[in-house]
Formats: sequence, structure tokens, C-alpha cells
Amino acid sequence: MPANYNATTNVIGRLTFASNYVNADVGLGYDAMGRVTSQTYCLPDNCANRQSASAAYDLAGNMTDLRYPDGRHITQTWDAENRLQTINLADINGVAANQNYLQSIVYNPDGSPNVTTLGNGAAQQVMENNRLQISSMSISNSNSNSPFSGQSFLSRSYCYVCGTGNGGNNGNIWQITDNQNSARTQSFTYDSLNRISSFSLGGTLNQQYQIDSFGNMSPLSGGNPLYTFDSATNRINNLPCAASMSNQNAFDSGGNQLCDTDTNGAVRTYTFDAENRTTGITIAGNQAPFESYAYSADGARVRKLNANNDYTEYVNFGGQTIAEKDQTGAWTDYIFANGKRIAKTTNNYQRLHLTGSSCGANAEADWNIASNSTPISSGDRMVWHEEHADGQQSYLKVQFSNNVWMFEGAMDPQGGVWQTASVDLSPWAGDSTWGIWIAEIADGSGSIEAKITDLALVKADGTVYPFFDGQTGVPGATSFGCGTSSVVSENVPVEAGASTIVDTKFYVGDHLGTAQMEFSSGGWPVWQGQFAPFGQELDTQTTSNHYKFTGKERDAESGLDYFGARYYGSSMGRFISPDWSANQDPVPYARLDDPQSLNLYTYGGNNPLIHIDADGHCWPQWLCNFATEVKNKVLHGEFTTDTNGAKIRQLDRQEAKTRQMNRIMEEMKQHPPKVSYGIVAPVDLLFLLPRATQGTTYLYQKLGPNGEHLKYGITNDPEGRYTKSKLNGGMRRQARKSLRSPVREPAC
Repeated sequence: MPANYNATTNVIGRLTFASNYVNADVGLGYDAMGRVTSQTYCLPDNCANRQSASAAYDLAGNMTDLRYPDGRHITQTWDAENRLQTINLADINGVAANQNYLQSIVYNPDGSPNVTTLGNGAAQQVMENNRLQISSMSISNSNSNSPFSGQSFLSRSYCYVCGTGNGGNNGNIWQITDNQNSARTQSFTYDSLNRISSFSLGGTLNQQYQIDSFGNMSPLSGGNPLYTFDSATNRINNLPCAASMSNQNAFDSGGNQLCDTDTNGAVRTYTFDAENRTTGITIAGNQAPFESYAYSADGARVRKLNANNDYTEYVNFGGQTIAEKDQTGAWTDYIFANGKRIAKTTNNYQRLHLTGSSCGANAEADWNIASNSTPISSGDRMVWHEEHADGQQSYLKVQFSNNVWMFEGAMDPQGGVWQTASVDLSPWAGDSTWGIWIAEIADGSGSIEAKITDLALVKADGTVYPFFDGQTGVPGATSFGCGTSSVVSENVPVEAGASTIVDTKFYVGDHLGTAQMEFSSGGWPVWQGQFAPFGQELDTQTTSNHYKFTGKERDAESGLDYFGARYYGSSMGRFISPDWSANQDPVPYARLDDPQSLNLYTYGGNNPLIHIDADGHCWPQWLCNFATEVKNKVLHGEFTTDTNGAKIRQLDRQEAKTRQMNRIMEEMKQHPPKVSYGIVAPVDLLFLLPRATQGTTYLYQKLGPNGEHLKYGITNDPEGRYTKSKLNGGMRRQARKSLRSPVREPAC
């Protein structure tokens, strides 16, 4: 244990320190209720300079405060039902600050969010049908001060029975209708095992899939599968990169995929450590990796480092990546609501810096935003954030394809202040752009200086054309009447007074958690995501957001998604390593009543529209959540997926519970219970089966999102087959044969 780590109080019987004994460790502190209140971190760049994060909780166990390693302090409020309501910035390193990240959440009767309003006024509404399946999703702007007030950015409807001969509602999503642009409507077909077989976009077939009896999926090209598979190992037989490997084998003995091919045709090779974790990526033929990875003692990735010594280091708290630090020392903090990433905020930001010097009267410097053809419709709008010198003015000029010019000027008369610049393009509806420029007119001193960020063309149907969202490469500047002019993209510290404008982005995801839109602090979208079923990005727009498919980080260097336990390739629709378990298990996380789960490479049972792999191990997540709910009910007296919170709240009511359980057990000895007790929705206690020699068996049931009747059997068998330790260590349990309906639980 490092000399500069001091264990805190309340640590008896709890994990206080974990290290990989190379370049990363974490120390944990607790309050009297056993809740994690502090974590200190050794990060690979400078282990001597420990970072820290801390949290505080209310009496119900809800997190009320979170302090980030860079000193950012946020507060959270909860309603009487222990549902999250608001998230606000309280201070930074003790200096009072004020920024709203989450304005409010209105909940559905089942406890899921109905309307989530972010701090910038972007509001997402999710409606459910009578089977608690998502039926529609919309995103709009609720900020009355925004130029987009009341505008809908996204509107979708989900169809489970679409009149296409698919029969009744068995949970499969057959169509996601885009109510604003039919070209974005997605349609799907399935085989008899509910595995996806095709995907259409805007009525045109986009992708087809062939899935063999073992669950191996291959996209089709010209009607032929791209991949063939080894029936004994489920590994891909015909990866083109295998020819570059010394033994012509694209997999190692542990089943890890050792190579792939990038978009330029170059072969990338992957190295793995003894725990089957990817440690580096190298271009075939080179000696040194161009990207390297380091992991903490619990297996979480703590660093990625490229050949230029640029790196990202990660800080995790409560199972979520709450912060990243780069080689300049700049921090990026992430804000979560109900487990979903809703915002990021930075202490450095990327901006455009437009300058001109030796400028005469009425001289201007122009930045050529785009030279392409974009049709204009009524309601389309150009918008950006800008700050420039006193006495200077800016305007937008557009040349249309019919050689008509538009000059919309005299914006931002107040210098030195970040403001929103917005131009309504409705008067030019029906035309198409040819060129777009932002022009800056010199002030009286003969110079030009302007800073710009969050620049996008937002169309009335929700289509987003991002022109600047933090990228480093930008087109050059032209000038008229100035001696010199330039435009550069630069990364700079956030200036005082600009923090609530330039340092924060907001995110909205779909029912899977896949990022759909990135918003500026002003409430307009600066990026729009569009993904195929297995996570391939259909429109690779420029964005600074690297958390995409189901909210997982997508590595630019490989295109792989980091899921925690392993890496996933969206272009293949499968993991590059087989699933594994910390416990000895010949087929980890498999269910013998579902042969498809025996394939350790597949993603989500090849139905990625309704199944989510939470950490690279377990799907479907709702089934894992159900198992966790029941486990926590049995062990800690509460239906919840938050095991740690359940433990904490259990201590609060331990004395009362002890008295209650003593009374109940005494009653059970005398008389078999006739009614359930202490059991509330969403899980029902069907019956109790007390037997003199077998203890008492509890049988729970719950209706799954696809109408499944889930059953869960638990007994206090004196032979110990259902002990608490077994329940806590693994969820695969066979109900006693005396039960009329034997059940087997998911290994989650």
C-alpha cells in the first residue's frame, strides 16, 4: 500500500485498497452505513500525485453530492419516492458556481423516465404502451429564450405489430418510424429464432444478415456471407488479415482475435495480456504499437496512450466513468442521470480563432464553412456561439446554387461577451447552398478577432449539419482589405465568465442508451447519430463525443467499442474475445435451455434492438436486473438493482426487520402463510411452500418487457442449497424438483 494512502474509517470487512502493482490503484473510504464516500486514485501518468473523488448521501441512500478530481462539485435532489429530480453545479474547488445539468424528470407509473428536461432546455419524452415497451420518443427545445424554442428535433414511433405479417407482439421491434423525415425510418425482419435478418433505411434495403445454427452472424454482400465460421470454436475462418500473421491464424489459443483491417486496407494486430485484455494495437510490420492500454486491479481500463504520448486516463466512481484526464492535465467530467450520461463539462475547450491584421476601412476576414449543396427548407437555421472584439461586427453570407447571395449581418454588437448568433434561412426555402461563410468586419483599430464554437445548420426536420464541434482541422480563411488573416482550431482553458456557454455539452440517447444527439449549452443540436442495428455508424459526422453505441466508448484508433469485460466490433456484430467468468465455468453466462447463448462471441442474442450487453458479459440486461432485484429482496429486503444501496438501507431498518422476521418465522412454524407479506410490485410473490424437511420455498414471478412470465425460486433449504452466500455469488440456481415449475436463473 502506498505511503501516501491513508485508510479512512468504517473499513472493517470492506475493500479499502486495490492495485495492479504497476501503474494504477484505488483506495476506498466509507461512512458508517457502508456507503463509498471517497476514492483516491493512482493514475499511470503520475502515481505520486493521487487524485480523489468523494460523495455524500441522504438517509435513504441516494447520492446528494459528488466531487470530481478537478474540484467540480455537483448536487442532486430526489423526490419522496427516491426518484432523481435535479442536478446542479454547486462550486468548483470551493468557489461558488451555478449551472444546471438536469432541470427535471417526470416519471411513468412504472418508474421509468417519461419527460427528461436537461439544463439547456432540451427535453426528451419517452412514451410506453400497455406492455411497458417504448412506443415513441421525441426530443424538443423547451427553452423560451432559445431561437429553437418549441422546435422538435426528433420524433419516432416504435412498431411491434406493423401489418407486415409478423404476427402478434412478441417483443421484436419491426419498425422505427421517423415522423419528421421518412428517409430515416428503419425497418427490420427476423428469423424464427427472433434473430435479426435484415435492416432497411428509408424503405431501401441497407443490410442483410445470415446467422447459422450456432448463432454466428455474418453480413451479406451480394447475397453472400462475408464471413465463414469454425463450427467447433465459432471463430471467423476467413478474416483477410490472417494472411499477415506468422502462423496464418487470426486467433490465439484463448480465442482472442489478433488482427483486423482498417478502412485504408492496413492490417492492425492486437496483443493481449494473461487475462485476455487488449494491451496494444500495432500496424502489421511495425515494431511498436501505435496505441497501448492499461487496466486497474478490477479490470477497468484506466489509460490509453498513443505513439505521440497523447493519452486519456479514466476515473471511475460507482461503476461509471465520471472523469477523463489528458496529457495536458485538462479534465473532462461526465454527469449521469439514472445511469445514463447526460452531459460533459471541461476545463479546456476547442474553439475557432479567426484573426485579421492591417485591415482598412470596411475590411473583412471570412471563414469558408462549407462548399457543398444543401437544400434549404422553411424553418432551417444556422446557429453558433461567438465572441469578438468591441466595435466589430459579424455576418453570415451564403451563395446559393442559382448564384443568389444572402448577407445577414450586424450580429453581436456587444464585444467581449459570448453570445448566440442565429440566422433563419426560411426566406431562401427551395434554394440550395453552394458556399457558406462567416465574415468578420474590422473594428476601428484595423484588426479582426473572433472566437466561434457550436456551429451547425439545423433543419426543420431535425437533420443536423455540424460545421464545428471541436474538430482540429478547419478550412482556411480569406480576407478582403486585410494584410493577413487566419483561422485556427485551438484548445484553450475556459475563460472566466464563459464556463456555462463553451464548456458543456448535453446528450440524449435512445431506448438502448445509444447516443442520438449532442447539444450545445444553448439548446441546439451540434451532432446527430444514426446507427445500424449492431452499432455501425451510418453517418460519421464530426463530433467530440466518443461514447456512442449503447453508451459505450468507441475507440477512434480501432473502431472497437470498449464494453468493460472485452471489446466489441460493430462492423462484425460480435466481440473480438470469447466471454469469460471470474468463476470456473466451462461455458460462461450460458443457459442450456437457450443454445444460442453457448456462442461466446455473439452480441445480444443477435437481436440488438431489444437486448443490451451491460458490461461485455450479460444480456438481456432487463433479465439480469430482474435477478438482481430478487436477490436484493431476499438478501436485503428491497426490490432494487442497486445492491450497495440496498445493503445500506438494510442497516437503517435492521432492528425493525429483525423483530419482524422473528415474528414471521415463528408464525411460519405454527401455520403456513396464506398470503404474501412485504412484497410489492414489480415482483409478485406467488406462493410459499413450507415443508418440514425442505424449508420454505418462495416462488416469484415478473412479466418481462416482451411478455415473458419470469419465475424465480428461492428456498431456505436446511441442506444449504439456497444459502445467501450462494445467491450472492452466482444466480444460476435450479428450483427444487418438488416445485411444479422448475426454473433456472440467468448468470448475471
